[in-house]
Amino acid sequence: MVSDLGFTLFQTPIGICAIAWDRDGIVRISLPEPSEAHVRERISRHLPLASEAPPPPAVARAIDLIVALLHGVPADLRGIRLNPRGIPAFRQRVYEAARAVPC
Repeated sequence: MVSDLGFTLFQTPIGICAIAWDRDGIVRISLPEPSEAHVRERISRHLPLASEAPPPPAVARAIDLIVALLHGVPADLRGIRLNPRGIPAFRQRVYEAARAVPC
């Protein structure tokens, strides 16, 4: 069985991060770790079926927005499509409330 989970690493002003997605949206963003190997290990631990791949256009746009925001450029992240798979209902409500706040 081939997984529909993909991930990629990307450089930010705070270090190397990772973003993972499936056909329904972004499923995980990993904060910086000391090295690329550590970032990959964290993604593999949480999403063992994910394969490293170039991001699809929507995920590439999300990366651009995240990097811009971390550079201090106002960026509206509310339009990024998320897939809340495996996230408890309470946390989903917290994320929805946080996403409603303008940058």
